[in-house]
Amino acid sequence: MRLFFVFFFISCSHSIIVKTPVSRFLSAESQGESLKGNILIFMAQGNEAQIDLRNSRVDNALVLDRESSIMFDPIVTGEIGVWGPIDLIHISGGRMGADMTGAKVQLYGKGKNTASKNNFSVSILGGYGNVVNNVQEGEDLELVPLNDDTTSELQISNHALGILIGYRTSDKLLVNLGYSSVFHDFSGKLDSQNTALDNQSLNYKGHSALTTLGIFSYSGNAIFGLEFTSEKLKWDKTNETHNVFSNLAVGYSW
Repeated sequence: MRLFFVFFFISCSHSIIVKTPVSRFLSAESQGESLKGNILIFMAQGNEAQIDLRNSRVDNALVLDRESSIMFDPIVTGEIGVWGPIDLIHISGGRMGADMTGAKVQLYGKGKNTASKNNFSVSILGGYGNVVNNVQEGEDLELVPLNDDTTSELQISNHALGILIGYRTSDKLLVNLGYSSVFHDFSGKLDSQNTALDNQSLNYKGHSALTTLGIFSYSGNAIFGLEFTSEKLKWDKTNETHNVFSNLAVGYSW
């Protein structure tokens, strides 16, 4: 659960920036019926990690900060019923990111199709995503400080396991608590006219502990969501960072 993490690569002089969105907007209630589902849209929020290549090294500590991009970067979360307590889940990768696809299994409580006030629900989930991005200096990345032609094929993957607990305070209002353990990886090899960087490999692994508190309001087929996320993020060669985020989502159910 983008459960799951994705990675975004954008233009930044002499560096690569990796973004890891943290919002999930997944509920503990399964759809309860085959092909029933919902979709929500929200803006990407999370941490960004910067790799600086100006000293011609590819193993420096990452520089971590809250996402500062002002670009319009929407993310879509979708859930669709397979059978009874089992849903397929999907979280898009946003701009140039790795989507994550997985499953959610409700272990306790009524599904969304029959849930009412005081329904208590518990689900577990897991997901995986992988993508290969081809990047080139002057397009998505400026990898070197000189006018050297540099390209890289970057493989980005993520996988996650989590648990969700929900409680309906009324027929139309669901409070949701979640925890996810998310593992990320990105790697690639540089092809550069800069001899100090040519054939050098990038390889970083990371782990996020995500705790989410969400509120879902249902009105007919419309869904409105508010979610608070606490993230502890640890990358290779880099000190752990902790941030708290809030986000809003709107969606549709059928």
